[in-house]
Amino acid sequence: MNTHHVGKAPPPDTLRAGIGRTGTVILFDSMKEMAKGDYGRVNFPERLDHMRLLRPDLVEKKEQYVFAHRAVRDALTSKETEAYLVKVSKAYQHAEKLVFEGAVLAASDAAFESTR
Repeated sequence: MNTHHVGKAPPPDTLRAGIGRTGTVILFDSMKEMAKGDYGRVNFPERLDHMRLLRPDLVEKKEQYVFAHRAVRDALTSKETEAYLVKVSKAYQHAEKLVFEGAVLAASDAAFESTR
């Protein structure tokens, strides 16, 4: 059980929660964007070393590192992933349009009602 006295810093293990998972997502996103760049090349070890200068222990487990590699590969090579992202983007734009149109209609209705 983690107990600590008021005024004292929490135990270090509570400060590290999720650092490996969060680092994996950051590494994945960073590498995916780098791969889409001018050269289409990525350097996982170099990027992770740089990230760890800023926040030690990011990507704690070998499995997380391997996952980031595979996720980048899949994101860049899978036509299914690309099609899914296009579909999600279109759905989001449609939903955003409906929300905007609904807000405009609600404002128009309110304005009309106030003139009665």
